[in-house]
Amino acid sequence: MPIAALRAAGAVLAAVGLLLGVVAATYAARLGGDGTATFRLASPDAPVVVGPSLLARVDAPVSVTATAERGAAWLGVASASDASAVVGAASHQRVTGVSLTAWTAQGATEGSGATVDAARLDRSDVWLLEKTGSRSVTVTLQPQEPPAAVVAAAQEGALRSVTVSWQHGRWAALAWGSLALALALLAGGAALLWRARPARTGEGR
Repeated sequence: MPIAALRAAGAVLAAVGLLLGVVAATYAARLGGDGTATFRLASPDAPVVVGPSLLARVDAPVSVTATAERGAAWLGVASASDASAVVGAASHQRVTGVSLTAWTAQGATEGSGATVDAARLDRSDVWLLEKTGSRSVTVTLQPQEPPAAVVAAAQEGALRSVTVSWQHGRWAALAWGSLALALALLAGGAALLWRARPARTGEGR
């Protein structure tokens, strides 16, 4: 192969390997070894509603974690219609999506009335599951379960964050496999560039 062609091929392989490596390394670091993708909504207005359109977006177990600024955090699981009925017109934040670049959950404020606290939410009988934890609490839903909404609130004060996490082992395998491929491309590109290096002349003179 001509030297110019070797240089061009090596440069292309190295560039593709570098670009793929940056992306793959970012995802591998975020997903870890078990393929858990976590998206955080910081300092949300309480309560926070995470609907089934988001929770059921991926065919994998999904966990919702609420963390309170102080005191206890509360989570309730109900049908989407029941959750909306309980929250009503009270001011709340709904998680509408996630950002794969910032790794954050995206929220939108809904309602115009006074916020409703965990104590009032807890008195409702619509919940399929309720959990309370000191400062932090998590519920995990399985993909085979009926679609549901999760409502998060703090028993006193405000929530520090709400996170939504999906776990899928294939994501980790894809990320780490892509990283290995990127390293192979970089090595191949470097080898071609080494072969195409200018010949050294005049040695020993």
